[in-house]
Amino acid sequence: GEGDEDETPMYQKFNQKLHGSRERSEKQFSQAFIKKYVRYARRMKPRLSEDATTRIAELYAEIRGANDIASGTLPITPRTLETLIRLATAHAKCRLSSLVEKLDVEKANEVLTFALTNETPVDKDYVPKEPEDEGGDGDDDSDDG
Repeated sequence: GEGDEDETPMYQKFNQKLHGSRERSEKQFSQAFIKKYVRYARRMKPRLSEDATTRIAELYAEIRGANDIASGTLPITPRTLETLIRLATAHAKCRLSSLVEKLDVEKANEVLTFALTNETPVDKDYVPKEPEDEGGDGDDDSDDG
């Protein structure tokens, strides 16, 4: 219901027996929160934006034209186009967005490319984040396996 918004804890309490040696700073979502999130996300019905529609058409044409994928065992059919749309829509739902954007299409393309070729597409704009060091746990440089 609508009234139980305040009752669901977002994070699970740390339990040494359940979480093992995991650092306490690594918060874990509670099962109740995940269930509520999924229930809410399922109700979303995102529409395709103009940019997303254009990008989907471009990607589908690229995939159809790519000899390395097309000459493999999997034919590229209109069903592949539907898959790209479904994956992009699912990503938008995960973001709780009412609009499927170009970002969602790019993420869907990553999943589809991996499924078809078992290769991860290279993201030219990706810059790895520096790990947040909160006191140094020694895992990064320790040689004591």
